[in-house]
Amino acid sequence: MAELKKRHEFWLALLIVVLFVGLAWRSDEFLTFGNLYDLANNYAMLTILACGLFVVLISGGIDISFPAMTIIAQYGMVLLLQKLVVTLLSRLHWAAASAFYLA
Repeated sequence: MAELKKRHEFWLALLIVVLFVGLAWRSDEFLTFGNLYDLANNYAMLTILACGLFVVLISGGIDISFPAMTIIAQYGMVLLLQKLVVTLLSRLHWAAASAFYLA
């Protein structure tokens, strides 16, 4: 147990447990299904990135470029999705106009 107390991970886990218990004790709405669902939904992307970073850390291949690559990948995906939505909406606009014209 003495060696466990020397590790940073122990203190981090203890802090997380204390915060969780403290928030649950102070607020009646913290442990509700809706709040836990919202927390999981809001932090899903960060959790996926953290799992990927965890794999990189375990393999010992961490370097400065990894966070930069994830940011660039996120930015590229956002640009792609924005263009996809604009394209789909413009196609829907023309389809609706054609249907109105033919009717």
